[in-house]
Amino acid sequence: MRVRLAFAAVAVTLLLPAGVAQSQVDTSPPVIVLEIRGALGENGWHIENTTLEWKPSDPESQLRTTTGCGVTTVSEETAGTSFTCTAENNAGLRFSATYVVKLDKFAPRIDRVTARPPDANGWFNHRIDFAPEAADSISDTSCNSIPSYGGPNTRRLRIVVRCRDEAGHRVSAERFYKYDETPPRRVRIVRGRPPDRYGWYSHKLRIRFVGRDGMSGIAACTSRMYRGPNTARAAVRGSCRDRAGNETFRTARFRYSKPLLTPAAGTLLESPPLLDWVSVPNARRYNVQLWHDGRKLLSRWPRGSRFDLDRRWRYAGRARILMRGEEYTWYVWPRLRGGYGELLGRSSFTFRRRAAESATARAST
Repeated sequence: MRVRLAFAAVAVTLLLPAGVAQSQVDTSPPVIVLEIRGALGENGWHIENTTLEWKPSDPESQLRTTTGCGVTTVSEETAGTSFTCTAENNAGLRFSATYVVKLDKFAPRIDRVTARPPDANGWFNHRIDFAPEAADSISDTSCNSIPSYGGPNTRRLRIVVRCRDEAGHRVSAERFYKYDETPPRRVRIVRGRPPDRYGWYSHKLRIRFVGRDGMSGIAACTSRMYRGPNTARAAVRGSCRDRAGNETFRTARFRYSKPLLTPAAGTLLESPPLLDWVSVPNARRYNVQLWHDGRKLLSRWPRGSRFDLDRRWRYAGRARILMRGEEYTWYVWPRLRGGYGELLGRSSFTFRRRAAESATARAST
């Protein structure tokens, strides 16, 4: 593209008195013509290498000197560089012309489309606000406005971005986004094994949470090993999380006691024990039996889930006593509406001598 610009000063005319001979006088400064080669964009910006060719002239007294004139090519981008051509004629008259080159040769680059990055794994899980921005090394930029998006869920949301710079370069691009705001559904709890007795677990239990997600898919679910503490209201909280970062929580509840009967098997005691066991739902009574050397020494039916054993008692018409140094085994059955249930458990203890008794026995020997 070729553009010609002419620069000229205002001419001055001198009027001499009548009868005075007029000599040849140059009253006009030089004329400067600028020829510009290179495409123009918008708002006074050039968009390709630009050549300035200054052409000063003076048809009357001719040119004496020129400064900054001639041919200049601008190839480096610039937000505004001034070029000036100054010419002086033989009459001593001087004239200057200035031209400012703004050069932006390249289209902007789209740097950002959304106001925030994806929430997880390239997925958005709540409203997407768009704030497209483009970068340009020289001129200012602007982009089209895009409304926010809040659903429905989709694996392929198409967005078209259009940006331009002040020089008139335009750029557009398609962007695709994934949107899932729905947490995983049908999250279920999977226990590693059935209860040991009457809904109670008596050793470590693996709890897993399993779920499905129809949009972004499951990323991870909780898996925990429970080892305690003992409680009739044990709880493990877990979740399943989809790839978009949405999470569904559930709580696994169960009974846990290790062991089911206390004192634990093999306990050494210096006084009669309090026999304790886990409660059985809907049990009306419990049958507690104490055995020694294959013989049953006691049978009782407490309502609650404990029995305080005495040192002496009567059973089957005979007096009984806990003997020092002997091991005893005890059993518990629940009494339900339809009869006795299966054995809840068995345990054992040894009724040993007290330290003081042992010392007395050694002294007597």
